[in-house]
Amino acid sequence: MMKRIALYLLLCAVCLAGLGPASAASPETDPSDWPDVPFARRIETGEIIYLGMEKDEAEAITGEPLEEGLFGKNKFVYEGITLAFRDDLVVYIEIPYEEPLWAANGVVTPFMPTDQALEALGMPFEPGNDPYNIWYFEDGTQAHFDRSPPSKDTRRDYQWSLTFFADSQTAGQITMGDKQYLTTMQ
Repeated sequence: MMKRIALYLLLCAVCLAGLGPASAASPETDPSDWPDVPFARRIETGEIIYLGMEKDEAEAITGEPLEEGLFGKNKFVYEGITLAFRDDLVVYIEIPYEEPLWAANGVVTPFMPTDQALEALGMPFEPGNDPYNIWYFEDGTQAHFDRSPPSKDTRRDYQWSLTFFADSQTAGQITMGDKQYLTTMQ
């Protein structure tokens, strides 16, 4: 009987070990329903905040801001996430380098192994190529900014960007924003 209980506990531990917050989608969300723009998914509930979302909708998920952000216009700090707004739309999302409550594009969190974060975002792992960027274009295409970036003309045309900082071991702060906010902080 003790062997059976010990085996059961070991099996449970092995199963749960691979299901950390960054590796499993919440049952409340279906990845096929996720937005085509950069977004943050609350790990605990599966709720999503995306670039272009109405401010009222976003704050229904985050609650009231804890404080106003120091850098950038209309930037507010909430529990585990920072948002900025323009014309009552979300134009910037930051997941800080702290205990993750949110996952970028539903899968990447701070402290996640860098190679796993890049794989989850469909990016090649090139040590020392920090920061890592994905540019989103209006036509639905994406480009990775790596050692061979898109042409200078193409760089002007991106609509949204997802950037995360990492060392060779783990992902750090994650930011997402529209081009106007990222270049002017407005």
